[in-house]
Amino acid sequence: MEIYTLENEPCLIIEDEKKIMVVADLHLGIEYELYTRGIRLGSITRKIKESLLRIIERNGIDEIIFLGDLKHNIPLISFREERDVPHFLDLPVDFRIIKGNHDGNIERLTNKEIYNKISMNNILLTHGHLKITERYEYIIVGHSHPAITFRDDIGKVTKEKCFLFGNLKDKKSKLIVIPAFSPLITGISVNKEEIPGYFFKNNIADLKNMKVYLLDHTYLGKLREII
Repeated sequence: MEIYTLENEPCLIIEDEKKIMVVADLHLGIEYELYTRGIRLGSITRKIKESLLRIIERNGIDEIIFLGDLKHNIPLISFREERDVPHFLDLPVDFRIIKGNHDGNIERLTNKEIYNKISMNNILLTHGHLKITERYEYIIVGHSHPAITFRDDIGKVTKEKCFLFGNLKDKKSKLIVIPAFSPLITGISVNKEEIPGYFFKNNIADLKNMKVYLLDHTYLGKLREII
């Protein structure tokens, strides 16, 4: 079994007998929240779906696992989600949905089974906000929206999405944190801000030694070296 990233794509691939794409934090319908704050955008659901379809076609994807926060509004379902999510889920490949903290009542939007976690071989996939006691070789989560902040020589600040690869402190599991797929969410600066998520809030992850990779596969070093 192989686990790897695709260059310049905020997703993870698990490949064994079939090729599975893992994406997290699409936050479909986030435009409604922005609208209530005075920011008017058209729906970006179509753009997100086009990105998914492009990756599926170019890479021969057999299945998608949505790693939580497929939708955005909580606790209710917004009119955008009611309209857009069922159309979004009309996909040419099979998919499974793991429930995230923003996925309240998502069962109303699909007839698919909804999971809190999915295990396959030596891998556990879960959104990242709930307590996990199992120890697999790999634990893959979203939820934290990892990004890294840079400041150049003239003081310009740039934030870019990133992947985190590391271990739990007990060394019993490797931890992979994938960035938000939504183009409207850059993320939490893991070198500047407190990182949300069960493994980080409870000091279970070996945070300082997690390796940081940009979407273009640039390796930035361990987090303790760039804080």
